[in-house]
Amino acid sequence: RPDWEKNLSPGQVSVVYPSQFEGEQKDLPTMLLRVPGLFIQRVSGAGHYTVARVRGSTGAQVNVYVDGVLMNLNGDAAVNLSTIPVDNVERIEVYRGYVPARFSGVINIVTKKPQQASGRVTQGFKSYGGYNATYEYNTPLGSGSLLATYQRDIWKGDFDFLAGRGSSIDNSTGDMKYRNNGYQNSNGMLKWQDEHWTAKASWKKLHEEIPINVGDMWKHPYDPQNQHFSHAYEKYIGGYSDREQDIDQKEFQIGRRDTVGKLDWGWRVAYLHSKKYYRYTGAMRDPDYNENFDPAVGCGYYWGDYISKKWSGNLNAAYKLGSSQLLEANFDYSREKMDVDMDNIDEYYKYYG
Repeated sequence: RPDWEKNLSPGQVSVVYPSQFEGEQKDLPTMLLRVPGLFIQRVSGAGHYTVARVRGSTGAQVNVYVDGVLMNLNGDAAVNLSTIPVDNVERIEVYRGYVPARFSGVINIVTKKPQQASGRVTQGFKSYGGYNATYEYNTPLGSGSLLATYQRDIWKGDFDFLAGRGSSIDNSTGDMKYRNNGYQNSNGMLKWQDEHWTAKASWKKLHEEIPINVGDMWKHPYDPQNQHFSHAYEKYIGGYSDREQDIDQKEFQIGRRDTVGKLDWGWRVAYLHSKKYYRYTGAMRDPDYNENFDPAVGCGYYWGDYISKKWSGNLNAAYKLGSSQLLEANFDYSREKMDVDMDNIDEYYKYYG
């Protein structure tokens, strides 16, 4: 953005620079905790589903942009911040109150701009089976530069906890490992940029184990009255409550930006392809597993596949009217399609007509 546009359209914005936390192994949600007025809600702990809320809004009302492209999908409740890496991010902008016309949302994440030939490798270790690594390479290419990055973040999360609530569970008052709590997050990006043009391709793969609430360890899906506590404990130890989810996402975009006198304008087209696979792995290997359709359970209880495809385009401009006036315009277009498949979906529709 030209200086005159920054001065006339500053917004109420907080900016976080990940480079200031280099070596501290902080993820995006942890960095956003520093922003006043922004509430970060984690579900199932570190590395798992995490959303942002601003001044009482829901997670679905917070738009998240990466390099100007809206990451929100109509098929999702909100953007999962834990899937967005920060090692290739230059800055994170959080708008509150006034928002520039080119954004109809709150959080804008700007990835690094390719620079002169350089390279960087970082590796780190965390407690409870944690490991992360970042590989980054810059090289001049044509009229601009190319940036290639790859990040890997792994965590087992198998910490110790005391199993036992008085007489609720028989023979279970000792220490045990918290199971099915890990994740493997991989991200890659290729970004070419010169003075006007930007082209980017990125992908991410997240394998997430979904832990149950420790308090729910005593609840058994086939015993809603919670009468057989010791049986439920054995189910937990045997892994019959394990669940997992895989996210495979790809993004492509190309755009151009120009400043001509008092006019600053740009356009961008993007494509987002997201696949999500959910599996109730524990229930499917449970000896009590019943593959026949149960109206009380419905469809999608054991597994579900969700594939979203989104095309989007944007045209925006800012014109300097005077020393203290600015005229902004923004035009967005998007088309999204989601295909869904899950267990017992045909039987569900037959049963309910």
